[in-house]
Amino acid sequence: MDVYGFVWFLILGFFVALIMSFIIAPLLVKAKKARDIPTEIFDVFETVSEGFGFKDKKPKLMVVDAPEVNAIAYYSVFGPIVAVTRGLIQSYSDGNLSVEELKGIFAHEIAHLKSKHPIKTGLATSIISITDIFSSALLVAASIYGATSLVADEETSYTMLLTASIALVLGGILKILSKIASIIAFHYVRTTEYEADIKAAKTVGKEAVINMLTKIEEINSKIESETKLFMPEKWTLPTRKRSWYEKLFDTHPPTKKRIKKIMEKV
Repeated sequence: MDVYGFVWFLILGFFVALIMSFIIAPLLVKAKKARDIPTEIFDVFETVSEGFGFKDKKPKLMVVDAPEVNAIAYYSVFGPIVAVTRGLIQSYSDGNLSVEELKGIFAHEIAHLKSKHPIKTGLATSIISITDIFSSALLVAASIYGATSLVADEETSYTMLLTASIALVLGGILKILSKIASIIAFHYVRTTEYEADIKAAKTVGKEAVINMLTKIEEINSKIESETKLFMPEKWTLPTRKRSWYEKLFDTHPPTKKRIKKIMEKV
C-alpha cells in the first residue's frame, strides 16, 4: 500500500468511525428517553455536566433496560448522550448508591464525552474492522480461485492457483495484523478508562470515583443476567478463570488497577 492508499484507508476508517459512533452505537445501546428517572438523579447529572463546562449543549440522560449497575457515553445525531441502566436507577432508589457515587459515575461518562473518546475508539476499531473484512474477502477469494482451478484448463488453472496463493498469503498476513492491531486498540481503549477516571476524580473528587468503582463491582458481582449494554464489561456473567489472551481484549482495566492509577495521579 502506497502513501495515497494509506491516506484513503484512514479517510475510509474515519467515515466508518463516524457511522459507528453516531448511528450504529445508538442503535446497539437501545436507550430510551428518561421519563421516570427520579428528579434528584437529573439534578446530579446537570450539576456534573456543568462542572465539565457543558452549559448550552449538555449531554442527554437516557435509560437502558438492563439490571446491572452500568452507564455508557456515546454520541448520536442529536448530540452527546449518557445512558444509565435501570439497575443503576434502582440501586440509587434503594439506597445502595450514594449521591457522591452517582456523581462519580456521571463524571466518568461525561469525561469520556469531553475527551471525544467514543470517536477516537471508534476510529481505532473501525480501521481494524475494515482490515479484518478485507482479509476475510481475500481468504474467500483464495478458496474460490483454488476450487475453480480444479476444473479449468491447464493454463487457466496455473493462473488461478497463483492468484489463489497470493490472495491466501496476503489474506493470512492481514488477518494476523488485524488481530495484533486489535490487541493494541483494546489497550488504547483501556487507557481511555484511566483517563476518564482521572478527569472525573479531579472534577468531583477521587473518593467519589474510587467508592463508585468499588460499589459497582460489588453490586454487579451478585447479578446474573443475559441483558447487557453495548460492549459491556462481563459483570453479569458467572465468574470464571480467564486466560491472559482473553484479557488482552478487555474494554476496561481491573478495578484495583483503576483505583491505583487514581491514587497515583490525583
